[in-house]
Amino acid sequence: MPTFTREGDQPWHLWLADESPDFSIFPGGIIAGLDDPLPIRLKVGNIAYGETHIWKRHGHWVKRSGMSVPSLVYEKLGHSGQIYNTESGSKLKVSLRLSPSALLVLELIERGALHFSVTSLYAHPAHLDGQIIGRYPGRKQG
Repeated sequence: MPTFTREGDQPWHLWLADESPDFSIFPGGIIAGLDDPLPIRLKVGNIAYGETHIWKRHGHWVKRSGMSVPSLVYEKLGHSGQIYNTESGSKLKVSLRLSPSALLVLELIERGALHFSVTSLYAHPAHLDGQIIGRYPGRKQG
């Protein structure tokens, strides 16, 4: 497991895994117009997204994992899963079924460097809406 640090305390600051802002790579070719792979990043965030959101809204679930939010996000991004569309054109859901089963919500950020930002991560619900649009292969092992 890498060492996790953060750039600063502002919502837009990034968490870093061994000094890299990229927790994983989202494959290209799944979303129309996004042919190239894009990095997946975890922001410090606020009550609406990122590490702060995950801790404040889903902290009870995170505590059961015995991990910090950045560690759990990183761990889950190492697994493969089905990618679902959402009602929002800029967000996707990734169903990660390996224990602990989780649902990851990503948002495409087009300001600055193009990337996916982790909006939320929480215990997998019994039912998912949306259509499967592809497969997230998991993070490539170094």
